[in-house]
Formats: sequence, C-alpha cells, structure tokens
Amino acid sequence: LGTNANGYPSTKRANMIGVAINSPQYYGSLACGLCVEITGSGVGSGANPIQGRYDGFVDNICPECQAGALDFGVNGDGRWQISWRAVN
Repeated sequence: LGTNANGYPSTKRANMIGVAINSPQYYGSLACGLCVEITGSGVGSGANPIQGRYDGFVDNICPECQAGALDFGVNGDGRWQISWRAVN
C-alpha cells in the first residue's frame, strides 16, 4: 500500500471518501484525519456532479485548491459547489 502526504495508507475507509484539503486549511498536517460531512447541490461544471451528503476523511493535501475547497479521492471531473464541516 502506498501512503499520501499525511502518511496514512492510501486505502478507502468504509463508508467514507478520502479527500484532500486545500493548503490554507491543511495547517501543516494538523487537518490529517479530520472527519468531514460534505454536502453538494450539483451546481458546478463537469460530467459527474456532487449531489447529496457524503462522509469524508482528510487524508491528503490539495496544493492547487482554493481556500475552503476539497478534492475528492474518487474518479470524476469538474468543479462543484460544496459545503463541508468537521464532524466527530
């Protein structure tokens, strides 16, 4: 198994999507392991809209992402408007 920027194994966790968090909110790896609740409305661009609610796990950094953005560790494309918050 490979590892990512956080040193976590690059494997999926049950019922959670691995996400990369933007550089400003990465906080020098302090965000590693953060559980997040993600909600998408399907507004944006691309062929694979983010719609509905997802549970995510911060397991990497997205250096090119803007503040507030997450990059889903799944196949897909586009830029989608989402909201997210930290959860237990």
